[in-house]
Amino acid sequence: MHWFILPFRRYAEFSGRSRRREYWCFQLLNLVVTFALIAPILASLMSIVATSGEMGSFSSRSQSYVQLADASAAVGKRKCEPFCSSPAPDAPIGPAQNVFNDSSFDDGGLGDDALTELLVGSTSIFLLAIWWLATFIPNLAVTVRRLHDVGFSGWYLLLYYGLTMLPFVGGIVAIIFLVVMFMPGQKGDNRYGGDPKSADNYEMVFA
Repeated sequence: MHWFILPFRRYAEFSGRSRRREYWCFQLLNLVVTFALIAPILASLMSIVATSGEMGSFSSRSQSYVQLADASAAVGKRKCEPFCSSPAPDAPIGPAQNVFNDSSFDDGGLGDDALTELLVGSTSIFLLAIWWLATFIPNLAVTVRRLHDVGFSGWYLLLYYGLTMLPFVGGIVAIIFLVVMFMPGQKGDNRYGGDPKSADNYEMVFA
């Protein structure tokens, strides 16, 4: 477990080296937390879209029923004179006055459900933003230390970010960067520090 939280302990430490286990455990932690926070956001969006569709369908059905009632009232005049029991010969047919309308339906609390889903999604977005802000510096630092472990300068990270913005080239650069992150560190000391796998450096890191 200490490998997952080690980059937090070395929060803004851009010097020294980090082995593959430290880097990839932290990336796994980022992936799990990000997925756990994005899942409620996606579920909320899907629920809101589904709710909007149901409300739109309900509104269309209600409008159709009202239009049907209006049409019945327009053409359904009494034709039974002088034998009608109603004293108003031009009154619309009785049942047409009570054709389905918006008040005859219960929306099942769709509005409340949509509000709840919106609240859940907004909370997840807020927590996700907090997590990204909290992990930005330690993630940057552990990436620089991982480059140091392989023997590269941390400034190559700026070059990587710049090249990934280019079309076509960005994908190739991302694959190369991924390969570098999987490369084993240099054995023994290098110009960036001691070997993180050595017993002395191991004890120093977890002291």
